[in-house]
Amino acid sequence: LCCFKWLDETARLTPSSIDYNKSFDQISTSHLNGTVKIYNASQYSLSYQYVFSNHGVLHQLKWNPTESNLVYKKKQHNTPFQFQF
Repeated sequence: LCCFKWLDETARLTPSSIDYNKSFDQISTSHLNGTVKIYNASQYSLSYQYVFSNHGVLHQLKWNPTESNLVYKKKQHNTPFQFQF
């Protein structure tokens, strides 16, 4: 958690998954409560936040290498679903 204070001073939860999009210089984090945050890495700012309240726990997230959206997996069933911001 202390490592994310430089990126997000309001961070209270340790991320369950982290991925970096080199093309857009963005860092994405997911948390066990369903929160997803996307940061602009070079500007050290939060650019997007969303809470998936009805999709269960997000266990892993990955940037889609061919598009700029993210692919998420649910923890319980490993069912992939996509979210585009």
